[in-house]
Amino acid sequence: MIIESVVIGILAVIGLYFLKMEHHTRKIKIIAITLIALLFYVSATGMFNSGNVDITSPRGIVSGIYLYVGWLGESIGEIWDIGAETTGRVIDAIRIDR
Repeated sequence: MIIESVVIGILAVIGLYFLKMEHHTRKIKIIAITLIALLFYVSATGMFNSGNVDITSPRGIVSGIYLYVGWLGESIGEIWDIGAETTGRVIDAIRIDR
């Protein structure tokens, strides 16, 4: 719990430091990267601390990593499908207007 707080604090300080930069697009990129890193960290620690993954053996750690990467890939695939479906609906709506 303490390590999580320290990592989140470090990411927040790094993000705030980069916000002081002059260029606005760089600020947006740094904020996005910081949020993505925070999401990966919180989701990985949540999965490994849930008790569903045995982290006492190398085989358990490897299976936990496979489980996490599989979950991550499935989530990204679902987000991609939502975007494709929305794009298709917008294209159909534009075709109807013509």
